[in-house]
Amino acid sequence: MSVALPMVQCVKCKKWSAGPHFAGWCRLCLVFMGLDPDSNPCHQEKKDGTSMGVP
Repeated sequence: MSVALPMVQCVKCKKWSAGPHFAGWCRLCLVFMGLDPDSNPCHQEKKDGTSMGVP
């Protein structure tokens, strides 16, 4: 069974996406502003597959 991710509208570009958001910004806007969302431990997984961010 798959779980649907909620769609969220980016506050900067107004695009809708289901990916991880930070402060209401989509991943593309974060990268465009020079931030690397992949370096944020909340968006990475440990080797055992568990999330390192919010439980």
